[in-house]
Amino acid sequence: MRRIWTIAVLTCIICSLASCRPKGVLSSGQMEDLFVDLHRAEGIIYVNGYMNGHDSIVRLTYDSILAAHGVTRAQFDSSLVWYTDNPMMFNKIYPHVMERLETMQKEERRNNEEAIQREKEEMMQKQGQQSASPPPDSERLLKMK
Repeated sequence: MRRIWTIAVLTCIICSLASCRPKGVLSSGQMEDLFVDLHRAEGIIYVNGYMNGHDSIVRLTYDSILAAHGVTRAQFDSSLVWYTDNPMMFNKIYPHVMERLETMQKEERRNNEEAIQREKEEMMQKQGQQSASPPPDSERLLKMK
């Protein structure tokens, strides 16, 4: 019984050591935040047609995002390698990234729909006001007859 207990403890220690991040590797929260911003930037780059033949724009965009997060390219690259080598940790991060992106997309869609609805209502109000009141020159035109 004691031997089983020892093996179980050693297994737990080995597993926990295997999942410890080395110094300099970004935390899962930092990686999640970076992935969200990088994916959003990639979407903008793609929609604007900058994916092919505009490497300098793409590199500048990535570097500015990394700088905004206080992360160097080397830190990001080594962290990406570590998370790729530790897929269990990577798999914990990525669903959160996708969830956040989907939430942002839904919020953006809702905001756009609300803006369109407000514009429609404003146009309806303007049209209602214009038809209810005579044009400003109508009195002058009546006097001329």
